[in-house]
Amino acid sequence: MYAPLRVWFPRARRCGAVTILMLVVSTTIAQSALAQGGAQSLQQGAQSQPPPPYFLTFAGYYDGNYVATDQALNIFSQNAIKNPAAGGLWIDSICYETMHGECAYQMGNHALAYFHYENALALLIRFNTWMLSVQFPPVITPASPQQLVVVPWYATQRVTAVGSYPPTINIQQGNINNNAAVFNGGIVQPAVLMPINVQEIVRCSCLALRRWRELLGPACPYSATTRLLVTTLGQRPAWPNHWSEAWVDVQLGLAYAAAGKDTQARKVLEKAELVAGAFDHPFTCTVHLELGRLDMVAGDLKSAQTHFLEASWSAAEFSDFGVVEEALRYGALVHFMSNPKVPYLPLLPAIGWATAQGLTQLNASLLLSTAENQLLMGAPPLASASLTQATALTLHTSMPAGKIGARMNHLKAIASYDLGLVDAGNVALTAAMAFQTVGSLW
Repeated sequence: MYAPLRVWFPRARRCGAVTILMLVVSTTIAQSALAQGGAQSLQQGAQSQPPPPYFLTFAGYYDGNYVATDQALNIFSQNAIKNPAAGGLWIDSICYETMHGECAYQMGNHALAYFHYENALALLIRFNTWMLSVQFPPVITPASPQQLVVVPWYATQRVTAVGSYPPTINIQQGNINNNAAVFNGGIVQPAVLMPINVQEIVRCSCLALRRWRELLGPACPYSATTRLLVTTLGQRPAWPNHWSEAWVDVQLGLAYAAAGKDTQARKVLEKAELVAGAFDHPFTCTVHLELGRLDMVAGDLKSAQTHFLEASWSAAEFSDFGVVEEALRYGALVHFMSNPKVPYLPLLPAIGWATAQGLTQLNASLLLSTAENQLLMGAPPLASASLTQATALTLHTSMPAGKIGARMNHLKAIASYDLGLVDAGNVALTAAMAFQTVGSLW
């Protein structure tokens, strides 16, 4: 499991949305680095960035409590690092902006989501060489058996091993020699080593890149931001012949995809699948998710299905539950496109796993895919039962008012019409269309 979530998620997942918000507030205030005069600056011995309490917000997000999660994230945005040399925010804010964007995205507020993703990508462009200052370990070792996750719906068909990656790594900031600033004027910033959560910063960078392409759609290749991303990431700001190159290549591949350069995107993403040619890494799942999307668009449904299943497996190994959800949802969609009259076999074991893990958002999405599968198989009573489960699961969350709620109402309408319940179908369809009026992508 992704190390920060291994610590924070189990203790937070049992809390309600309001409890999570209060827990984040109280825990964050207790952190001395966040309690001293608001926004922080780069300094030796500071706590890791993003700070450990940030990961408490994931419990609310994966429970589908997007509104409460967004409120909790405000605490971290307000106390974000300020960079004295460059001015403005620093790379930790890539995480806060991206997750603010995710909360808005899940609620169908795409204008606000666009604003936050654009802010995150502007920081990525501004600090595009940040990984060159990270003191990465020279080699990666295999994960221990205790670190591995049993994934019940799929076993990877690739020859690979899961790598073990440190949750925090030092980054060097500032200057060893400040004589020029002292004698000629300028900002004196002593050299400091600061621990950062590299995995989370890269994860959020990748997520912002994917959502950017999704929100802009056909206009994305013509965006100035997209062109800047391709240019800056195309310089491959990573140590040459080092395993961390793969983490830059994932981002570059996503930038190429956003620019409509699918052939280049595929080539770079395939190169980024493994580190050191042997180990899955936290963004192997993103590689396969994007390759699956490219194959689906190209009409190669068999290859797309394989990539989506591989993405779901690797994402589960690294506790990226958002990618698990997307990969299985798209995997189900590809199945429906190619062979809708038989069950999509990964769904049932994945639902059991999501239930055991307390992953409400994932569970609800899987139940909706199951209901859609049952409708396509001509079994509206079974679909209605799955929808009833999903409805009960999403009570007291933000999901009924967001994207998942729109999916649910659309499927309820179809199931009701199939069962001859026209009035109920009309109510559900009206609710689905009301959301889509403001929440559709383009």
